[in-house]
Amino acid sequence: MFITDRWLSKVLKLNAYHSNNIILPVKIKKKKRVFITIKDKKFFKNTKKSKFKFIGKNIILKKKIFKEKNLINNKIKFLIVSRKYKQKIIKLCIKNMSHSRFDLDKRLSKYQIRKIRTAWIAEYFKKKKLKNTHIMLLNNKLIGFVFLKIKKKNAIIDLICIDKKYSGSGFGKYLILYLQTYYNKFKNIIVGTYTKNKKALNFYKSSKFKTIYTYNVYHYYAK
Repeated sequence: MFITDRWLSKVLKLNAYHSNNIILPVKIKKKKRVFITIKDKKFFKNTKKSKFKFIGKNIILKKKIFKEKNLINNKIKFLIVSRKYKQKIIKLCIKNMSHSRFDLDKRLSKYQIRKIRTAWIAEYFKKKKLKNTHIMLLNNKLIGFVFLKIKKKNAIIDLICIDKKYSGSGFGKYLILYLQTYYNKFKNIIVGTYTKNKKALNFYKSSKFKTIYTYNVYHYYAK
């Protein structure tokens, strides 16, 4: 079943869909400027003539929320996002994120990826969505953020970023511990990452996240 992705259609100004089926209906094949995201457990090889491209394997991980010993660092502060941080968050995201499915599809331009990221973040600054958005400050300077969605007692990480200048300094651990404290009435923290993002995958595993399922992601892109 092919479902229209209205948000991505608007951002990229093309006909965007998502589906769990790699077989295209004739009516979609005939359209121009089509972008389709397909999730399937099966693996299909790329062909040179095909407009389908294997993007990568997405791994979904889960960590049970339980009380852990808090790390103390008086220089770090966590806040719920306020609107004054919007442009700083967008800038941090564009500068430091490089392993989304859009980044992995080299057919998309940097301009298109920037548009997607900017629009993605802007969605969180509408209505009441800011309540599950958090920023991380080091000496009052923004160095990271995490945006979540809540579903069935699970805190699902939708977007997470830490300034790469502080990579390997333990700030990711502080962020996960903070989430465990803040969402202590929930059951799990859930996150997804691609196998190509080795650094993120190793970090989640070292933070006691366990793989719960995987799926392959494909893009069909007809300009």
